[in-house]
Amino acid sequence: MGNKTSPTLILPLQRRGRRKKEREEKKRGGGEEDRSHLTILNFIKLFNFNMKINKESLPFYVVCDNLRSLENIGSIFRTSDALGVNKIYLGGICGHPPNQKISKTALGAESWIMWEYHWQVWRIIERLKNQGFLIVALEQTKKSLPYNKFKPKFPLALVVGNEIKGVSPSVIRRADKIIYLPMFGQKESLNVAVAFGIAGYWINQWRLIS
Repeated sequence: MGNKTSPTLILPLQRRGRRKKEREEKKRGGGEEDRSHLTILNFIKLFNFNMKINKESLPFYVVCDNLRSLENIGSIFRTSDALGVNKIYLGGICGHPPNQKISKTALGAESWIMWEYHWQVWRIIERLKNQGFLIVALEQTKKSLPYNKFKPKFPLALVVGNEIKGVSPSVIRRADKIIYLPMFGQKESLNVAVAFGIAGYWINQWRLIS
């Protein structure tokens, strides 16, 4: 019979082989997995600790056009705080602070973010356009551009619309750009506060400084 390696020796030999390979990789500066891990960690540290918002020279406003849900308005306040939004305009049937339902989802953000209420939303838009703001409506129309193809210019005001009817036609007519979020499921739209968060973080990339 020929020589056979004992099964009990195979695993220890494999382990020694792996350990030898790991030692060689460390001498060369680490394996691919180690290097990619460090790259991810460095990116996280850079994003979390070194990134700031160019808030004053790149103003970002939000216009809420006839939102019916107080909880959605509160959520938009909270997300706006995370984004470093300069100001929120509330128009039409939008509720406004102080309000317990807004506070429930805003978690205090309504206390320090500047906000202003007006009944006619189109007048808010006209005022902002006269101040040089780029008016961007978040809405699905034939002229809408996918949000990730849009390159923002500042000062900018993002308009979000009613949960059922969307952004008012009078506002759509005055918008400089119209963007939308592609949908791949059965539903045709997202919750307005969720949609605002996605579009808002996309826009905010152009305000980040390291």
